Amino acid sequence: MITSRFGQALYGDVPGLARNDAPVGIIFTVGRRPLQSALVDAGLFLQALMLAARGAGLALGYADEAHRLNHQHTPREPTGSFATFYE
Repeated sequence: MITSRFGQALYGDVPGLARNDAPVGIIFTVGRRPLQSALVDAGLFLQALMLAARGAGLALGYADEAHRLNHQHTPREPTGSFATFYE
């Protein structure tokens, strides 16, 4: 399974995944109508999220370029295996 290979490539051992130093990925979407107010709401929410993360000492928004994980290349699942795109 791709997630197992991903974890193995990043941390080497599966128990290492239990550490609280894994990268964070956030996907945030907004509706198309009304787009202007949705974008304002999204911006306000993301600002609050980043301020809360910073206050909690969470590593969101600043990359450690020297860390080995920022130079790790992992396998990717083909998009077609988990997503459907509509016109």
